[in-house]
Amino acid sequence: IIAIGRDDGSIAIHNLRDPDHVTVLRDHGSAVTCMDWYGLAFFVSAGRDSILNMWRIIEVKPTATNRKKSKKKQKTKQDEEAESIVRRAYRRVQTLPVYEQIEGMVLIPDSVQDELMVATAGSKGVVRMWKTHLSATVTPELKLFLEQPKS
Repeated sequence: IIAIGRDDGSIAIHNLRDPDHVTVLRDHGSAVTCMDWYGLAFFVSAGRDSILNMWRIIEVKPTATNRKKSKKKQKTKQDEEAESIVRRAYRRVQTLPVYEQIEGMVLIPDSVQDELMVATAGSKGVVRMWKTHLSATVTPELKLFLEQPKS
């Protein structure tokens, strides 16, 4: 999977195993400058709109093709390949205003405590750390954990 942040605020997600399928997410107001993935469960996007978005990644089972059903027709190799491709859907679980254009970001996972930290660097030179607890049953919520002191 390759994700491309665009100047118009959209994110294009390409699955290299399925080149005909491109997912476009349109939840930023201006250029998307940073994206980072946490395995196949979450990803975070940030941009010049001063917004941090957290996304949950959901596997979607392939649907049957729209061909007419017939007892005599057997599946072709192309049908089998199409059914084997795993598609993913992306649901925004949090939008967090940062009040500064985000120019850099990195995810820092902590698998021991099931926590995820996000470090952001903004256009005003402020570095912030955000933290959330990851759980399969609870929607994660990033909260400000640490902020560089103002000089």
